[in-house]
Amino acid sequence: MSDADERFDFDEAAPTREYGVAALAVACVVAAILATALIPAAASVGLGDAPAESLIPLPAGAENRSGDGAGPPGAGASGFGALNVGNSTTVGEPIGESGGSPFRSQDTEVHFRVRSQESNYWRTGAYDTYTGSGWSRSEPSDATAPVQGEETRYRVDLVQSASAAPTVWRPTGLERGEGVSLTDGGLARADDRLAAGASYVGVSRKPPRDPAVLRPSGRDYPDEVEERYTRLPPSTAVSLRPFTNNVTEGAENPYETATRIEEWLETNKEYSLNASRPSGDNVAREFVTRMDAGYCEHFATGMVTMLRSQDIPARYVVGYSTGRQVGANTFQVRAMNAHAWVEVYFADVGWVRFDPTPGAERLRAEQSAYEESGAPGQYAPQEEGSPGETFSAESGENATVPGTGTATDPGTQPGPVATPAPSTPVTPSGPVETPAGEPDEPTSGYDVSLNRTAAPGATVEVTVEAGAQPVAGATVALDGEPIGQTGRDGTVTGRVPFVENLTVTVSGGTTTGSGVAAGGSLDRDAPQSLPAGSGGWLADRRRTEASNRESSDALDRQAANTSRSFDVATNATLSVSGDVRTGATVLVTATVDGVAVPNATVTVDGESVARTSAAGRANVALPDSPGNVTLRVVRDPVIGERTLELDGLTVGADPLWPLPLAGTPVEVTARLGNESVAGAPVRVDGELVGTTGVDGTLTATLPFASSASVAVAASGQTARTTVANPLVNAAAVALATVALVALAAAGVARRSFDPRAVTRRIAAGVRALARWTVRGFVGGAVAAAARLRATLAHLRGLVAGERSPAELLAALGAWLDDWSRRLRPSASAGSGSTRGSTAGGTGHDADDAHLTIREAWGRFLGHVSVRRPWTKTPGQLADHAVTADSLPAEAVATLRDEFRAVEYGPRSPDESVPAVEGAIERIESTLDATEDDRDDADDAGDEGPGEN
Repeated sequence: MSDADERFDFDEAAPTREYGVAALAVACVVAAILATALIPAAASVGLGDAPAESLIPLPAGAENRSGDGAGPPGAGASGFGALNVGNSTTVGEPIGESGGSPFRSQDTEVHFRVRSQESNYWRTGAYDTYTGSGWSRSEPSDATAPVQGEETRYRVDLVQSASAAPTVWRPTGLERGEGVSLTDGGLARADDRLAAGASYVGVSRKPPRDPAVLRPSGRDYPDEVEERYTRLPPSTAVSLRPFTNNVTEGAENPYETATRIEEWLETNKEYSLNASRPSGDNVAREFVTRMDAGYCEHFATGMVTMLRSQDIPARYVVGYSTGRQVGANTFQVRAMNAHAWVEVYFADVGWVRFDPTPGAERLRAEQSAYEESGAPGQYAPQEEGSPGETFSAESGENATVPGTGTATDPGTQPGPVATPAPSTPVTPSGPVETPAGEPDEPTSGYDVSLNRTAAPGATVEVTVEAGAQPVAGATVALDGEPIGQTGRDGTVTGRVPFVENLTVTVSGGTTTGSGVAAGGSLDRDAPQSLPAGSGGWLADRRRTEASNRESSDALDRQAANTSRSFDVATNATLSVSGDVRTGATVLVTATVDGVAVPNATVTVDGESVARTSAAGRANVALPDSPGNVTLRVVRDPVIGERTLELDGLTVGADPLWPLPLAGTPVEVTARLGNESVAGAPVRVDGELVGTTGVDGTLTATLPFASSASVAVAASGQTARTTVANPLVNAAAVALATVALVALAAAGVARRSFDPRAVTRRIAAGVRALARWTVRGFVGGAVAAAARLRATLAHLRGLVAGERSPAELLAALGAWLDDWSRRLRPSASAGSGSTRGSTAGGTGHDADDAHLTIREAWGRFLGHVSVRRPWTKTPGQLADHAVTADSLPAEAVATLRDEFRAVEYGPRSPDESVPAVEGAIERIESTLDATEDDRDDADDAGDEGPGEN
């Protein structure tokens, strides 16, 4: 085989060998692009940060564990926790029996993921009947919600199979969920069984949790709620009622009763997952009266039964606590988050969550389990348990006592007020102003005090004393209206009228110690049996008794018409529950020192819109226009005012491509102030394209139009924005693409085109890229090494005293200038020598010599018919110039060699300038001669034959 044949075979075989490599490289690139595109898409549909977790197979038989009968509400050790609730459940199930209690599990396996506007407790079931050893469900749960609550939206993606779907109480609807429905009792139930990977969107209205709203609630419960949710086994009621009476003594309303029970449990019981199972057949009685520690099942059961012993409706609820936040609006809820808590019914409000389990201790246990599992990231949730209560795993941090408002707003819970010290006496000109609830004390008469701050409508206990003795039988009037007579303890209760100043009048009455000396009383009419010699003692006793009687009669005459004045609190506090948005209806609750303000006029921006109920509540429709709105509640002399800010709706449409193009996606975002708006309908050019998700965004496609109008409607407002020129941008891109294709086709048409050469060209391009990459690394390393040697030489010279610092700085400046000129070749080209340079070249410095050689090479390339000369080596360009362009071989070789020697070798540019200039002049002279010959030939052809 000839040498030529060998070269041919090699050239043909090389691309063949590289086809597989090239194909593999292309496949890897395509795979990377697809992965980059699909991972965000997977996250957007709720697969989260670990999509593969939803593909984990279930344990054998797990699909059959529906939790539909007795036993714990879940599979316990199998890891399904409170996702599988049954019609009954035990309390205090020890580990190892019937799979163990899911509520004492510390497994960190993820059960579901949630995208939510805010953190919440995730509810899966509720029970109404206490059995002694646990709970059962007699019928579907009650779901009454008589007032407007705040709306929240969330998306749940199940990682484990489930028979119950987690929701926020109270759910009002489910969207985009197959196989799950909402019962009349407010439970999201799987129609068959939800498989791992199922998802749905929930919409809930959360009942008001503001203590100021709950405190005025009375005991006017619906009959069916009171009958069903206050039932207890007789033995439980008998054992718990006296005990709970002591715990809640002095509580004025159901809210105070609930908070006192919760505080007692959290204070007197420890949290422990290792608590032993109660020995008796009554878990609640055992835990409340005998056990020292327990976990959520015990605490929740104890609180529900204690509340029922006070005839307050309550129920036992299971589900999950907040879980771990892993991103914006994104939570991972794990097996260890399975939890039990309490829901208490408040008249005119509905079912409200209370969590009596010590929150900080529970979160610390979960935090420890998470860290021991080696799971990534930190576990540091902050949760809201009961109304006004916030806690975290950090001891004491962000924690508040239930019922006291927030950590920065203490003291909002009313309670008994200490009897104030006596103040100034009443004068003829009228009473002197004193703080609310403190009396104006005259110089004589009974001591009169109230058990709390005087507030209109408040029930107060009036205590009448003479010295240190209670006065019994005294008639007491509030502002002239008698409220009754004092008992043996000197007290009587009454309701404070709506006045600015309360006058308490006391008349009559006697001290319970009248006729009694320090040692007791003596009946003078009863026969006396006294020892001999006691006549003197009896006479003294009778004289003392008579003196006491005279003193008491004198005091009674003096205090017969005692009058005291108390300032009354008249500044009302307004609490607003619900979505504070344009067009929404909110619940306004007016209270003074925790006491409801009934029958008061409610105005919005001066216009009367409603009157408050007996509980001080009124539903108020807010205006449809954004801006500030003033709420005012008035019942003379009580007045309260609050300003609400109604945010305006805004919409944004951001293209997901560099330019907004017709047929490409844009992300539509809806916001009310700083709050994202979920579930808002989005229209593009008037056509409904969907609703915003939990994060207030929706991806829509731009139409083929000159502009696109995007509109979002929410809370009675409509916001619009326009996306300009999607069609024009698309047309411009299409024209540019067509132009590029046309240019490419024209270039191909000018040359012979062989489809089989495409793969060879690709392979050749890959080889060339590899060669140039290697050369670049090598060249860079060589240049870096040379620069390092030169720098070290300069430094050695400076240390040896051979170079001054000024010389060193001058050398550095020269080096920087050289690199600056190299980076600006267009500017350097104009500063070199011209075509008319002399052959001597001795007047050039090194930089000018470099520029002259580069200019000559550039002029040479202008005469070479190579389309992309930068892809060829100097040798290849020289060969092409001689063979294809018929340039003089000797001059081309000289130019090639000198260019190589200067650019890639050690030769000084000054030495090469004469030869280079001579070579380029010979090349261009040859070209000029060739052009002249061509012109002569053209002239001879133009003369034509027959003109001799």
